[in-house]
Amino acid sequence: MPSRLHTTPNGIMKNGGTNLVSPRGSMASGRVADAMSIMTGKSSLSKMGIALQGACSGDPRTPSGRRAQLTKVLGLASVPIIILVCLSAKTMYDAILQQNFADSFKAQVQFAVQAGEVVHALGLERGTTTFYVSMQNEALLPAALTRYETCVIRLLQFRQHI
Repeated sequence: MPSRLHTTPNGIMKNGGTNLVSPRGSMASGRVADAMSIMTGKSSLSKMGIALQGACSGDPRTPSGRRAQLTKVLGLASVPIIILVCLSAKTMYDAILQQNFADSFKAQVQFAVQAGEVVHALGLERGTTTFYVSMQNEALLPAALTRYETCVIRLLQFRQHI
């Protein structure tokens, strides 16, 4: 048989005239019913006698209850912020790794281009020198010297890159 619950002017639950919760919030006379909740008299749940228990049972009328509820609200509000910060940090980390990879790839391409220019200059110089030596023609000497200077310049550029 369900007992009839009602509130007093100060919001303490009573069961047939017997206090279930003392004004200080401790259990009176060892009764264990729905006495763990304090009715605030403000919400429709408390007017209906529904007991709030567990993590959501902070009484907003007391400083500790307000502090507990504020902590819960701020904790719940901070969860998406923390998730966004973590995702942003991971995205930045991935971007930095990708930038490092791109820089490394760029350096490898530049090295390959410089090495190719040196090989090409050496091949041209070799061919021009061979042609000059085989023809014994003084008209080919300026071209051979130009190829030699170009080869030296390419070798110096490649040496700076190493």
